[in-house]
Amino acid sequence: MALLKAAGAQPLPEPKATVERAVLERYVGDYAGEGVRALRFSVALGEAGLSLRLGADPVPLGAYDERTFQTLKPPRARLTFEAQGEPMRATVKLGDRETVVTRVSGRQP
Repeated sequence: MALLKAAGAQPLPEPKATVERAVLERYVGDYAGEGVRALRFSVALGEAGLSLRLGADPVPLGAYDERTFQTLKPPRARLTFEAQGEPMRATVKLGDRETVVTRVSGRQP
């Protein structure tokens, strides 16, 4: 960490954007990547906003903008939803790994 800071690296800003509920509703559903060992998760919308469910407990998501979100608790993952299209797709970045997932069930327009 010290080397990165000394080289001028800055931490990512906290995701604090406000996104309209109608926009958030477009992202709700179950998502999966391709293959047997593919990433699978659900995105839900509650009173506090979007959350990601990988296991038993939901992890809240904070917004950078209308399409880009980050988990507010570890593991830190960033989700970027496509602007348009069905089925909904998103890119998930976890560390240096990126995976594209597709909504397999949930809200459709």
